[in-house]
Amino acid sequence: MALIDDPLELGPLAVSPGGSTLERVTVRIADASGSAVSGVELTASSTEPLPASDPETSGWFRSAPAVELEAGLYELWLLPGHYAFRAAPPPTAPVGVAICVGLQNIGCYPDAEIGPGLRNDLQMELPPKAVVLGTVIPKSPANGGGSEIRALPIQGSDGRMASTVANQLGFFELALDAGDYDLVVIPASQAAPWHRQRLRERLFPGDERREDLMLSTPALVVGTVRTADAAPLARALVRAIRLDAEGGSATVGEAVTDVDGTFSLVLAAD
Repeated sequence: MALIDDPLELGPLAVSPGGSTLERVTVRIADASGSAVSGVELTASSTEPLPASDPETSGWFRSAPAVELEAGLYELWLLPGHYAFRAAPPPTAPVGVAICVGLQNIGCYPDAEIGPGLRNDLQMELPPKAVVLGTVIPKSPANGGGSEIRALPIQGSDGRMASTVANQLGFFELALDAGDYDLVVIPASQAAPWHRQRLRERLFPGDERREDLMLSTPALVVGTVRTADAAPLARALVRAIRLDAEGGSATVGEAVTDVDGTFSLVLAAD
């Protein structure tokens, strides 16, 4: 069985129960009320390099997703060692992602150490999602109804992308995993610019946060895309990307050229 030297390059590795050194691990996953949670993608990653018979093959390890034996009960086969367990429920579930590392998480047995003679039946309690609600406020007589709101996790965050559509009055509500996010508004009207806004603080399980999203003053950008020989290029994707002082970037608008190669983008003037 291959192991990996660099934990940043971990990929899902199949673990076969045929090896004599592997330990059977079961994990029971429930919500705060004790109800079983099905459909969870559960993986285990070593928190320290694992030894092997050949020193050149020792390193970091991450399992393939666990098998669900019954509602809320999952099975893994792991080499002896210390592990972190990551449980990602279905996106539509009311509970969020949980990572179990020893004493840092409720519902985990101390150390999360797997090995002969140890208690290899674990429990995880998935936390409730956080809720972000608010109103899309345009700078025009029209309201923000019908706008799409996307929550994009910031790089390094444990959260997952989610989206919703504002109602006719511009109100929206998002249920999110704990983490840090940017909120992106894609207005229903092509005459309004996209809007991107970072949540002021990190979301924690069970939080309820109010975030009103005020759209910017629109500015129209019109242009033509041509090939190297100056012929108009139809059906080309044009993307506007905003750069910040820290070297980061964010998409703030998209358009597709017509048969004449022309496009128009509504961007924020401010």
